[in-house]
Amino acid sequence: MLVLSRKKREAITVSTLIAIRVVEIKGDKVRLGIEAPRGLGVHREEVHQAIEKAESDDPRAKVIRIQKEIREVGLILDQLRGDQRHAIAVMAAVEAAADDLAAIEAS
Repeated sequence: MLVLSRKKREAITVSTLIAIRVVEIKGDKVRLGIEAPRGLGVHREEVHQAIEKAESDDPRAKVIRIQKEIREVGLILDQLRGDQRHAIAVMAAVEAAADDLAAIEAS
């Protein structure tokens, strides 16, 4: 795990698409602002875990999530048009998601 220190209004950049900014610090709470492409799923950890649990109980929910991820990858590709390294990595992720989807639909 990478651990970084930031002050109020400072940010951390994740690739060229996502920035996480410290908005406010009050006591033991830190408010973060996340700048990401519209449509990209960003959730608190407990929400993400609940979504994954629901998907593990219902195979169709997993298919829907994979389809959503493929759409999100399309949005990311639109923003990465000039960056071949990122585009190649994203395309590999799309292919893996498509394989997962095909396996689920076949079962």
